[in-house]
Amino acid sequence: MDLPLQARLQASLDGAGLGFALFDPDDRLRMANAWFEQAYEVSAAAGDVTWESMMRDCHARHRGVLIETTDIDGWLMRVRTKYRQLPVRAFESDLVDGRWVWVTETLQPDGWLSMVVSDVSSLKATESDLRKARDEAVRISRKTRSPISTTAASSWATSAKCSPAPVPCAGR
Repeated sequence: MDLPLQARLQASLDGAGLGFALFDPDDRLRMANAWFEQAYEVSAAAGDVTWESMMRDCHARHRGVLIETTDIDGWLMRVRTKYRQLPVRAFESDLVDGRWVWVTETLQPDGWLSMVVSDVSSLKATESDLRKARDEAVRISRKTRSPISTTAASSWATSAKCSPAPVPCAGR
């Protein structure tokens, strides 16, 4: 059975494993896939959901995007200085359920805004593990170095004109 193009697009977006939403120039949510609607607990079919009402609802009901503030109006004012200001904007955000997401907003010249939301929770876990390993390595490094050897190594690297990158020194 051949699906109409819009139905095929919706089915493809629903199966994509990421969130997708489309806001009109008046900032009304006009289309969203199942992932987005479930994550933010909204329905594009309602027809009256705006980006701002979605953010206010997330804050009030502690769902969807994690908004940690007691002043939602101030938060919205700060976010509005960035929202819809660039043709493409990408940023990291976290959801109330603990997931981390990478959000890419694309603003069309006619005012329509598409939002793609990708779950990057596994990357955040890896980033956290790497940060902990780095911190531990720095801690161990500081324990095993004496101030004299650290100063001598720094002096040698400067006099040998070594690059800060892990490449061989010139002339060695």
